[in-house]
Amino acid sequence: MRGTAAIALGFVATSLLAVARPSDVAASVLCQVRKKLIVRDVCKPREETVTADRQRELGLGGPSGPSGPPGPGPGGLRLIDAIGRDVGVVVQTGLYSGSAQVVTERTLPGRGAPEFVIGDLDGNGLVPGNDCDDVAVYFKTSTCQGQAYSDCRDGECSLTPGEFLAQPILRQSSATGCFFGEPSEAEQGSFFRRFATSGATPSELTRNCQFSGGTIVTIPTRCFKGSTFLCAQCCGSGGNRTVVPVHTFDQSLLGTPQFRLTQ
Repeated sequence: MRGTAAIALGFVATSLLAVARPSDVAASVLCQVRKKLIVRDVCKPREETVTADRQRELGLGGPSGPSGPPGPGPGGLRLIDAIGRDVGVVVQTGLYSGSAQVVTERTLPGRGAPEFVIGDLDGNGLVPGNDCDDVAVYFKTSTCQGQAYSDCRDGECSLTPGEFLAQPILRQSSATGCFFGEPSEAEQGSFFRRFATSGATPSELTRNCQFSGGTIVTIPTRCFKGSTFLCAQCCGSGGNRTVVPVHTFDQSLLGTPQFRLTQ
């Protein structure tokens, strides 16, 4: 999913019929963080500035001109579900994975209105890759159970609601996905962090976890097929930080598999 945010969100900006006139955004810049584009006055240290040249390549910039009717979208490739319902617009396809990055509009659980969302899908739904478990690693409990949270260091807790042009959706399981909470849901305090640990034996695995100040919270298993090492999840102190909850949703919200491409 990384590296495709500019193309994906460039389409979103077009679909929104230019959320602001050129004169309104002349003092702002586009900043890329993970797979999102954010409008700021100045990009944060961990963010990459999307230059004017890059914006022009994506169709996001150009000389000012008279207002006119909206033009056609950048492409006609779409994803539909098993009963022919529209799932969303395809903005990127995976050459080796056979998946497609799709932008669509949905009302996520707990949200009062539809919003643009972006995610990688194949015929069965959201694909593994950037999974919920990769970002939802902070908890209030010492066993790393219950509500999961994501660190805010990459902009998830922006103080300006609506800065993200599209909400990333990630895979939780074959039936569920997840998304970041609103900035208003951000919390600051001491949290526990879940992380992977490994060892050649169960005792070594436990020692490695304890050395990091944690305890084993999952049953050790072979790290991968044929591996002689054991892997497990360890739960230890995550320190004081600002986090935002990661919410889950039923993938049926996106449509009914099997999904397929159409024009």
